[in-house]
Amino acid sequence: MSLAACAAQMRQPPMPGLLALSALGWALYLALPRGAGLAAFCGAVSLPVMLDPAAWGALGWAPGRLALEWAVMVLMMMPPLVSAQVAHVVRSVRRTCRLRALLAFGLGYGICWLLAGVFLVPLGLMVSALLPAGLDTAALLAVALVWSAAPPAQGARNRCHRLERIGAQGEGALRHGGRTGLACVAACWVWMVVPLTVSAGHGPAMLAVALYLFAERLAPAAKRRWRVPPGLGVLAGLGVRARLRRAPPGLATRALR
Repeated sequence: MSLAACAAQMRQPPMPGLLALSALGWALYLALPRGAGLAAFCGAVSLPVMLDPAAWGALGWAPGRLALEWAVMVLMMMPPLVSAQVAHVVRSVRRTCRLRALLAFGLGYGICWLLAGVFLVPLGLMVSALLPAGLDTAALLAVALVWSAAPPAQGARNRCHRLERIGAQGEGALRHGGRTGLACVAACWVWMVVPLTVSAGHGPAMLAVALYLFAERLAPAAKRRWRVPPGLGVLAGLGVRARLRRAPPGLATRALR
């Protein structure tokens, strides 16, 4: 995909609205107090604290607070990844039923990620508690790249691209959201754990992961086999095209041959 095509896709509905939702998530994240909660624990929790429930309350580690911050994290990172699915809902449903259908799709999708957080948040905090600072992030990043290269991840990404039948009144929107959410969790789960090991720079880590996952979603469906992580291929292709656009015309033409 060229830079121009990528920029054009960002301007096409429903992407502007999804980017606005993501921006809302970032605004909520910046508004949350930094002294407690998920952002404070990322990369900074020791194993004794993890194993001592009495210390959780003193540190502000309330399940409701962690669930809220996980939901905000999902809102920050995931909306641009479902642009094709949301456009499919809009095309399939009558105008008078669109809002209800979109809410149903979002409910099905969001429930999958909220349930995934029950396992992924403790996993990230546990990895951070068991491994030295820096090594935990590097280890999870390596696992994420291997997972993205593996056939099961490609199968999950293929399911992310599926567009299921939705009735004119929104029938099936909830199911479509749930199935898309399950596929998205399967494709992205380890990437979502990576920022949970980062203490300083938690926000930039989430932004970097979000950009990678968006690039990965731009890659088309493909056969289930070992491959270079698709997100890296898309980002590398965009980088090459950006350099060619800045190069002199003759040099750029020779490079494309």
